[in-house]
Amino acid sequence: MCGGTMRSLVAILSGLSLVGVLATPPMAQGTLPTRDECLAASGAVRLRDPGAFESAVRTLSACVEDGPRVLGALWLSPPADSGSRAALVNNTATLRDRRLFESVKSVATARVVSPELRFQAIDVLLRYFKPGLSLVRWRGRLTTSEIDHQSETVEGQQPLDSSGVRLEVLRVLRESEGVIADSLVQMEVRQIRHALEGYLEALRTYRKPE
Repeated sequence: MCGGTMRSLVAILSGLSLVGVLATPPMAQGTLPTRDECLAASGAVRLRDPGAFESAVRTLSACVEDGPRVLGALWLSPPADSGSRAALVNNTATLRDRRLFESVKSVATARVVSPELRFQAIDVLLRYFKPGLSLVRWRGRLTTSEIDHQSETVEGQQPLDSSGVRLEVLRVLRESEGVIADSLVQMEVRQIRHALEGYLEALRTYRKPE
């Protein structure tokens, strides 16, 4: 896909590139942590020590066996401080595993969940839809941003099919709209879903120049 066409496809997404988002790059697939390192990271996460939390979840994002289980449990009982929450979002998004995806889905569509945690779950879903996307609140409204560089991802033991997960993300967003009480936020999420649908339609109709 040529650069100009790709930029035009990306521009379909409402608000892209308005805000720069920084993320800590995870470990590359070729430098996966050892079993002992994964166990140590799991222990550090259980202690909920903010000083060690970010490093631990970054390690777990490359632990294909333990990562989905430990990070998935964190979504059901998330850390309270904002720094740890941001680390959880960033590192969950780079571990593409079905079990972890299901945990995030359950938060995004829960009837009883804080708005902040729901938005963070939707943020991860957007990154599963297209690595580099992120949910932000810009000038008082929810929109999307695209990270300048794409973080490396790690395929879990139950990897996600790219095309299939995109359709699932759209279904989750539609379900989430139905449980959001604030009508304005509901509309914002709907607009984001429509933009993602437009992106998929553009991909389907795009034809590479001969």
